[in-house]
Amino acid sequence: MSPPPSFHEWLSRLRRCDDATATEFFHRFRCRLIGLARQQLDGRLRRKLDPEDVVQSVFRTVLRRLAKGEFELGDWDSLWSLLTCIIIRKCGHWKEHFRTQAHDINRETDPQACADDSSPSWEFLSREPGPEEAARLLETVQQMLAGLDDREQQVVMLSLQGYEVAEVSAHTGCTRSKVYRVLRLVRSRLERLRDADT
Repeated sequence: MSPPPSFHEWLSRLRRCDDATATEFFHRFRCRLIGLARQQLDGRLRRKLDPEDVVQSVFRTVLRRLAKGEFELGDWDSLWSLLTCIIIRKCGHWKEHFRTQAHDINRETDPQACADDSSPSWEFLSREPGPEEAARLLETVQQMLAGLDDREQQVVMLSLQGYEVAEVSAHTGCTRSKVYRVLRLVRSRLERLRDADT
């Protein structure tokens, strides 16, 4: 069994946009970064912004800038320091964004505080889908995924979860062109389903 690559060799692969190395990078740091983002964002901010979205943004930024040859990194600790610095800055930018006058979260009311409101509107927004709606959704998903192999189905599901094409490619081991091809196929199926309903 060959020894694991040195940090510099691993970093060199990451700079070359090696998919397997990018996937390893994602899995190595993802959980710790999500935890850090949660600490940086208070409860009201987390209702507006998922910490996982911030982490995805950090990975995109770091991978893009590493590919351009930016950042001098000597070891794993320096990489972790870089990730920590970027995530704290991004969380800070989001805090400022949501505290500007147009987006001030301090002026928003908490739905929990309005529990005595007899209006049925909150119930409508939080209700589970009815049996017919659930059956229709399940049928649509089955039609959308029909004939796709396991990896292609994974491409679709990751895309629905908001992953970028590069991330989907890294997760599934598919080339980016294959990811685009699968997504075009699914989009055309959805358009046909939409047209059939009108």
